[in-house]
Amino acid sequence: MDAPPTDAAGRLFWEQTWAGHQPQSYPGPTVFDFHELYQRFLPRSEALTCIEIGAMPGNHLVYFRKEYQYRVTALDYCSDLSPLINTFAVNGIDEYSLINVDLFSIADEERYDVVFSSGFVEHFDDYERVMAAHVKMLKEHGHLLVTVPNTRYIHAALMRLFCPRILATHRTYLMDPNVLRQVTEGLGCDVLFCGYLRTFRPFYPLPSWMGLLARAIGRCLRVLRLDRVSNEFASPYLYLVARKRGGGAHLPRSGAVNASYVTP
Repeated sequence: MDAPPTDAAGRLFWEQTWAGHQPQSYPGPTVFDFHELYQRFLPRSEALTCIEIGAMPGNHLVYFRKEYQYRVTALDYCSDLSPLINTFAVNGIDEYSLINVDLFSIADEERYDVVFSSGFVEHFDDYERVMAAHVKMLKEHGHLLVTVPNTRYIHAALMRLFCPRILATHRTYLMDPNVLRQVTEGLGCDVLFCGYLRTFRPFYPLPSWMGLLARAIGRCLRVLRLDRVSNEFASPYLYLVARKRGGGAHLPRSGAVNASYVTP
């Protein structure tokens, strides 16, 4: 079998990113750009299950639990999962599952009603296998939600100036909505939405003066009612919402490592 796809950021990058992370209380749904989009497509039910791939630090899963009542599962390969546990604790969520394993080593056959990832798929060169791994975990007629940061054009220029190390961990293949749509449909899903939502917003660290300028630009766009002009040049994220058909394509099962479950 071919070697599994390699995370361009690497485990050490993520360990350092989340070291010492302080959990946050849930601020409400409107802080998430995708909230209005997801409301159009997602059902609400305590009977439904949701997994996030690359789940640190857990804020998205809090959203899905609070807004849709899903039974949530977090998958992440960082050795210290305390940021996830602490985020759930701060937000009063005491029923959840953790899977502490690399996505491409998981041997579990569990399927989920919703499979979500944000800022994950763009760290791999073999993007088709990464997307196939997402679809494999979906139940038939389940929803696939993928958020891809847009590190092209304006954002590429800003990141090259202010955070080149972070930019170097990103791959741009799936930042094209046509490519993301084509790959998803080829894996047996119907694409319900694939596009951008906001006009401009940096999503990466900037020096204080540049951050102030970016926020000023954002306020001007809101005043002029131009803050929701989706575009490939400055929109921060590309969003995919898809629904799995019956008999979709899957990755071959790997039995190398069993998933480790921790349920409080």
